[in-house]
Amino acid sequence: MLTIQLPRAFGAAPAWPNLTMVQLSQEGWGSGLGLRLLLQGEGVLPAQLQLDIAKRWKAAQLQLPVFERISATKWEIMAKAIVWLVCS
Repeated sequence: MLTIQLPRAFGAAPAWPNLTMVQLSQEGWGSGLGLRLLLQGEGVLPAQLQLDIAKRWKAAQLQLPVFERISATKWEIMAKAIVWLVCS
């Protein structure tokens, strides 16, 4: 598992949400390498931004992310992906 804690001032601007943690972990080897991406942050995560994120995930043919509000000011986005490894 790889976890990166980000400084509080990492956000792009006061109106944008602050990304405070990025975590990548292995979920298994079932039908390929299963990966789990967890993003946590603070501030408002507008519906339009959530929609944009979901569209990008879908365009990349990844499982759609799950958006969850942890508290009034904290949120997280979780997504899973299967990566196919080609060996020659």
